[in-house]
Order: sequence, then structure tokens, then C-alpha cells
Amino acid sequence: MRTFAFLTVHPGFIEAYAKFGVFRTAERAGISIQPVNLRSYAVDKHGSIDDSPFGGGDGMVLRPEPLAAAIKEFSRPKKVFVTSPSGRPWTQSDA
Repeated sequence: MRTFAFLTVHPGFIEAYAKFGVFRTAERAGISIQPVNLRSYAVDKHGSIDDSPFGGGDGMVLRPEPLAAAIKEFSRPKKVFVTSPSGRPWTQSDA
């Protein structure tokens, strides 16, 4: 069985989607979906996984520590896919 771990702040959303549609079909085909709560890897007692941008400016960014810890735990020896606005768009032909 292949397992896909989804690193997220809202594991309940992934769990809800996994019960229907494409995720449900994938489960029947032997693929399991594992939502991983990034707050489990927070570095402070408040479960904070975000911080203000180091260069200043508006908004919040993910802290690297929780993300790196989660990826390190779940990536051996698997492939890691990270979404980024700088990459090439993922198309139907890629799927």
C-alpha cells in the first residue's frame, strides 16, 4: 500500500476530503492518505508554526523548523512534493 502524507495546519479538512471522490477511489486502489498536523512539530508551547516575514512586510510565513521536522520524519526514503508558486504548473498530462 502506498501512503501519501499531507502536511497541513488543518488535518480535518484532508480527512473530510479523503472520505469522498478521488481520495476515496484512491483508497480502494491501495493508496492511503495520512494527514499530518504541522502544529505537532511547533517549536513553542502555543503550537505556532508561522511568524512574520524576516525582511518585514505584511502577512505571515511558515516557520522553517516545523516544516523541516515534519518532512524529515515522513520523507525517508520517499519522494517529497512541495508546492511553490515559482515552479512549473502541474498539468493533467503530468498526472
